[in-house]
Formats: sequence, structure tokens, C-alpha cells
Amino acid sequence: MLLYEIGSLYEPDRCGVIAAMGRNDPSTQRDIPAAFEAYSLLLNQLDRTELQNAAPGAPVVDLSPGVHCMPCADGDDKQAESVKGRVVCLVGVEAGMLGYAAHWLVDNLRSDTVRRMGGILAVPFEIRQIDARDHLVPDWFCIFYQSANPHLNYPLLSFRSVLTDERFRGEWTDVARLRAPLYGLPMHDPMKAP
Repeated sequence: MLLYEIGSLYEPDRCGVIAAMGRNDPSTQRDIPAAFEAYSLLLNQLDRTELQNAAPGAPVVDLSPGVHCMPCADGDDKQAESVKGRVVCLVGVEAGMLGYAAHWLVDNLRSDTVRRMGGILAVPFEIRQIDARDHLVPDWFCIFYQSANPHLNYPLLSFRSVLTDERFRGEWTDVARLRAPLYGLPMHDPMKAP
């Protein structure tokens, strides 16, 4: 399923998420490197750890590297019944390596102090049904947990096209905080980047 998402720009029947983004407006096209990096991190993490199935709405107990998959719970906000499940990839990041481990996903992070920290980067995905096919779609944000501490969290904007979406009204941090628990991610008041 993962390799399918890269798709082909020239073969409509093999259209994955990346290919669809390439056909979209220029602001969405600029998000392609971050989306591709999200898939790459997930593939790399799946090579290292087993996929862990979680109950719908169950919190990720341990912020340690791994991949957690959960179906949607009945009554979840399914966005017109299209969201079938969620996946969160937790990547361990050594101190000073955040910008190298996930360059495009954390490109909007301006704090050199946070970039120098070690911790866990949570990269969320939705399993969405589009045109009767399931697709694994990276979400527009990720969260960095300093020292794998749920109280020291930094929501990060991965897809800049969100800034042009009037539904967010420029307040993407609040929306990311509300969406994080859908992936089982702990979310306390986010830290302000020093």
C-alpha cells in the first residue's frame, strides 16, 4: 500500500497521493517533499520495528520508536465516512539531528534550540477511502516530543498549503492539538519554541 501512494503522474489508474498532489495547485505541490519524506520515515521505521495494532481511541502508551495502526472508533469524526483508520509513525531523533532526520517535515521550525534537542518525532497518517480505494495519506502536521516527554511537545507544520486554507484562519497549532489524540498521541499544552 505504501509504495502505491507514490503513484504515477502519467498513469491515472496508478494514481497515489504523491501523484495526486502533483496534479494539484502550486501550494499543494510544494508539500510533495514533506509527504514523500513522511512515507520514507514510515518505510524505514517498518523495516526496524513491528507494526502494532491499537484499539480505536487508545492512547499510545509509550513514546518510543514504532508504528501504531488503529481503526476509527464508531462516532469518530470520519470526514464524510472517508477515514477508515489512522497510523502514527514514531521516530527516535538523536540530539542535534532533527533537521537531518526529517528536513522537510520540520522545515517550518525556526528554533535552533528545539532543532538541537533529542526526542521522538510523531508523523501521523490517515487511511482514507477515495474513489473506492484505501489510501495512506500523511497528515499536515507532526509533533516533536522533547526527550520523549508527552509534556514537552512541539506541534510542527509540515504542509504549508494549510496556511492558505481558510478553515484554519492561521491557527493551525490549535487544530493540531485537537487532532493529535485521534492518533493516540498525548497532547498537553504545547511548548512555545525557545
